[in-house]
Amino acid sequence: VPVLACICIFHRRWRDLCVVLAIVALLAGPWYVRNLTRYGTISGMQETRDGAQPSNALPDALRAVRLRAVPAAIDAYARGVNAWIALRGRRAAPEFLLLGAPEDLSADLARRLQKTAALDIGIGEIEIFPATSVVYLGLETGGEALNRLHEQLARDTFAADEPYPFHPHITLAQEFPAAQLEELVARAAILWKEWKKERRFVVDRLSFVRGVDLSNWEILSEHELNRSQFLKTA
Repeated sequence: VPVLACICIFHRRWRDLCVVLAIVALLAGPWYVRNLTRYGTISGMQETRDGAQPSNALPDALRAVRLRAVPAAIDAYARGVNAWIALRGRRAAPEFLLLGAPEDLSADLARRLQKTAALDIGIGEIEIFPATSVVYLGLETGGEALNRLHEQLARDTFAADEPYPFHPHITLAQEFPAAQLEELVARAAILWKEWKKERRFVVDRLSFVRGVDLSNWEILSEHELNRSQFLKTA
């Protein structure tokens, strides 16, 4: 679409430019409005949590049109576009391809972790990842030890080009409407301030997982850390 618009402008074909913009508005307008109304953002990544599939969009939209249900047709179309964009984004995102069978990789991981001590972690304050608006609890203590462990494991077979630097944290909220960010952060800060229980925990087990989709993980193996060499980080 941007290419067509540029061609029209370059050749000063203003009527054709108006036609292109009208088609874009007709196709994208209902989608934008629907996402903004439902999620508070034009992004439709949340749609995948409801199991939306691009292949279902056209049949659902045609069924709604036959029933003369215009809102339902728009909704089906928007769901399909959202699911397609999410699927395309997932395919375009860096994939951490591990070379080996899961059982061999699990055995390799077990060997690497044989002498790894359990870690004492102290929980910090409410923070936000600016690039993704993920709300999380930072680590007051133990972060350095977890970074060293990451460096130890992310080598050879387990090496990968990661999109963001490794940053140990405890996720509290993600993939929510942008308009809710300030409210969620404020609410989380109040609840955390009122929290009277322990703010420390011990990492004595690691799970080796494989991503099934955008929000689900399959546990391939679990590995106990050495409590006899318990590492106090305070």
